[in-house]
Amino acid sequence: MDDHAAAEHPGPRPSAPPRTVEAGASSSAADEARAGRVTLRTVYGGPTPQDGIIEEVARIRRVLQDVPFSYDLDLVLMIGGDVTPGSGPSGLRSPRVSLARRTATAQVHVTRDDANHAPDPVAFLRATVHEALVQLVARVAARDPEVDAAAEREGLSSLVADDLAA
Repeated sequence: MDDHAAAEHPGPRPSAPPRTVEAGASSSAADEARAGRVTLRTVYGGPTPQDGIIEEVARIRRVLQDVPFSYDLDLVLMIGGDVTPGSGPSGLRSPRVSLARRTATAQVHVTRDDANHAPDPVAFLRATVHEALVQLVARVAARDPEVDAAAEREGLSSLVADDLAA
């Protein structure tokens, strides 16, 4: 391979540096170093979601931002609207768990009809995201016996706590 080709194709990208734990560090320090987080990306199906939905998505992100999980949980939240209302039931779709990457990904659909017919669309959104995360954590725990599903669900309980409704 000539120098020009080597410059254009430098080879595989280096992986993240290995994580090391200092001698004498506790296992909780190692656990904290590899704690997973919830990533929530949102796609709106139209320019005018129901009242309070945008604010609730931001609130869900804030509530979950510092909650540690065994795996990274990456969700695409698809909220139906005027342009793309969504089809099928609201809830978890296309869940995938990667043991090697310690990542679980999925889509969470909230259809326009389900949100419009709910007595409180904001509470419906919160409950749908909570249930989807509970199901995703259960899938992770089924594949990885080291994951404590009960502890993970406990971290999610703050999502549906009464104080969020205020």
